[in-house]
Amino acid sequence: DDQQDKQNGLKQQAADAAEDGNLDLALEKLTEAVSIGCASAMLYAKRADMLSKLGRPRAVINDCTAALQVNPDSAKAFKLRARANAKLEKWEEAHADFQTALKIDFDEQTEEDSQEAAAKAKEIRSGEAAKRALDEKAKYEADMKAKKEAYEAAVKARTEATGGYAGAEEGDSGASGGYAGAGGGGGAGKVVLNSQDDYEKAIKAVNPCVILFSAVW
Repeated sequence: DDQQDKQNGLKQQAADAAEDGNLDLALEKLTEAVSIGCASAMLYAKRADMLSKLGRPRAVINDCTAALQVNPDSAKAFKLRARANAKLEKWEEAHADFQTALKIDFDEQTEEDSQEAAAKAKEIRSGEAAKRALDEKAKYEADMKAKKEAYEAAVKARTEATGGYAGAEEGDSGASGGYAGAGGGGGAGKVVLNSQDDYEKAIKAVNPCVILFSAVW
């Protein structure tokens, strides 16, 4: 019909312009052909090919996706979209499209491109896994540091609160000045050593005691 004839005429004008090296004019004619309506998958793929030559990968992806909506088995659309994704370094998407294209229409160049995309995708996954491991290690070390600092702060606070000695069980009283270690009634008490001064006090205490060394001393 007239619509189809006009579309075919525009496609021929696009082909002539491309042959003359005028890619912009070729793209313009193909766009006019698409705008007529009822564009075929081949027409979308032709315009995608022209967009690829003009270095517009995102537009290529859009046209190839439109082509595949019309014809899900368009190998050309899969190949063009795969190469556009590769230009954008979307290697997972590129590899998937290359693999689908190969199932429909095998060729050696597409196979080579698919292998390259697979290698790039694997490299990125490995890098992401390594980064996750480093992030997890850094988080673990930060948590351990925070816990250690909190523990040391608590020990310091207890030491200051007990006049320089932390560790005696609640209710115990010391037999020498400032030293809380021996249990009431002459029984053995428990003490925790946090410093050299604590140790000197413990061994000089009148009452017997059980000596415990803290994690910070």
